[in-house]
Amino acid sequence: GPETDPVARAKIRAALRAGQGVQAELINYAKGGRKYWVDIEIQPLHDANGRLTHFMAIEKDVTERRAAAEALSESEQRFAALFKADPVATCLSDFATGELLDVNVRFVELFDRSRKSLLGRTAFDVGLWGDEPEARAELATRLARDNRFIDVERPVPLPGGGVVEVTAAAHVVEVAGRRCVLSTFVDVTERKAAENEVRRLNASLETQIRQRTEKLALSEERF
Repeated sequence: GPETDPVARAKIRAALRAGQGVQAELINYAKGGRKYWVDIEIQPLHDANGRLTHFMAIEKDVTERRAAAEALSESEQRFAALFKADPVATCLSDFATGELLDVNVRFVELFDRSRKSLLGRTAFDVGLWGDEPEARAELATRLARDNRFIDVERPVPLPGGGVVEVTAAAHVVEVAGRRCVLSTFVDVTERKAAENEVRRLNASLETQIRQRTEKLALSEERF
C-alpha cells in the first residue's frame, strides 16, 4: 500500500531471496482498503533433505499497541515542552533514589547552579529538602503515602553562600514507565523578608507603646 514502509518491504524481500527468516512491523491493507499495523514473522521451512520448500508467516495486528505508543510519545513530548518552558523552577527526580533526571531553566537560575552540576546528583545532595533527617523523613513519608505534598516552605542554600526561601510542592508522576517525582519551587524570598520586616516593625512599635505607657504611669504616680 501507499503508506507501507519501503525499507521494511525491501528487508522482507531480501530475507526471502536469501531463504532466511525475518521479522518486521509495517502498515498493511485489508481487502476493503482499511490500513492497519501488522507484526509479521516469516520463517523458512525445509524438507527432510534440508531443501527450502516454502515459508510460514505469522501475522499479528498491533494497531492498538502502535497507537498507544504514539499517543504516549506525543504526551511525553508535550510534557517535555511544558517542563522546559515553565516559569516556575521545576525538577524531575527518580522516586526510588532521588537522583535528579532533569531541571528546567528557571530551576538553574533560581538556585544558581549549572544544569551539568545538578544532573545525576540527588535532591538531598543539593539541599532541596534540608539536612534534618526527621524533616526529610516526614516529607518522604507524605510523598509515599499521598503521592504528593504542597506548600512546604523552606530555605535552600546557594553554592555561593546565602539562601533562597521557597514554597515547594512535589507530585509522583510516571515518565516513560519510570516512577518519578515532579517538584516545583516558588521563590518567596522577598515576601518572607517583607513579612519579617513587618514583624520587626510591629515588635518595635509594641515596645515603644509599652515604654510610653510606663512613662505615663510613672508621671501620674508623681502627681
